[in-house]
Amino acid sequence: MFINRVAAQLLSAPELEKLKRELSRGSDATLSLSQSARPLMLAALWAQNPRPCLLVVAGEDAADRTARSLAAWLGNDAVLRYPNRKDRPWSDTTPDDALIGARCRAIAKLSAGEKVIVVASAHALMRRVPPVGSGYFLPATFTVGDDVPFEDVASLLVGMGYADTGEVDAPGTFHIHGDTVDIFPAQATSPVRIEFFGDEIDRIRRMVAATGQTIGAIDEVTVAPARELAFTKETIRRAEEALYTRVRKKTLHSLLTWSLFSAELRLLHLSVIFRCCMEALPARLSTSLQKRW
Repeated sequence: MFINRVAAQLLSAPELEKLKRELSRGSDATLSLSQSARPLMLAALWAQNPRPCLLVVAGEDAADRTARSLAAWLGNDAVLRYPNRKDRPWSDTTPDDALIGARCRAIAKLSAGEKVIVVASAHALMRRVPPVGSGYFLPATFTVGDDVPFEDVASLLVGMGYADTGEVDAPGTFHIHGDTVDIFPAQATSPVRIEFFGDEIDRIRRMVAATGQTIGAIDEVTVAPARELAFTKETIRRAEEALYTRVRKKTLHSLLTWSLFSAELRLLHLSVIFRCCMEALPARLSTSLQKRW
């Protein structure tokens, strides 16, 4: 690559020897550069020693500009964005599945130790995600000829945050009809159709989201999670117990003030409120209400 020749010339400057020495030891190092020169220096340092890197900048506009500049030197496959989410847990704003897919893909690459640069604003890093080692952000790969239990595909996709909406017109959706699974990967720009023969993947084709027309066969497709919240049986149990402990200490008014919860957690919150109310009622009335409920 051209950047390798540039890096060899640039990093041969004696003024950078201390910087390279500190970085090779894993120590902090400081280098004063103009804003326009930073992407080139970063690209040169990374090209000389490719490794998983997280680059934090001041804001989203700066992150977009930096990512484009780095991609011009290193290629799109080596540079990923970790964008900031606009929705909040306490708001009714619908999450952007494509944006969440980009975030999940970036985390998956870093957690797997792949040699990429992930560019993020400081604000984008403030949102909590499942911890390192949880394995939640590992993608699912479907390859022609592989055996995948067909009855498990729906639960796998739902666990990764995908919704069966009846059609695949947006990232983060899927639909099962017959022995075919249509998926719009959260990190992709178009859906795919996976055709099964029993439990064997027989064929994978790209689709046009607007018409459902298939336009070409591919050998495999990788599907990244479409949610940053792991809704497994264990996490749901822990969340229910945490909410139960919390709401038992609250008044009825505060119990019903559930606007601080995201849409995904409101149903769980309501079930916990109902559980607490049943415990507070006389046994005969509680049994009657539970039967009606």
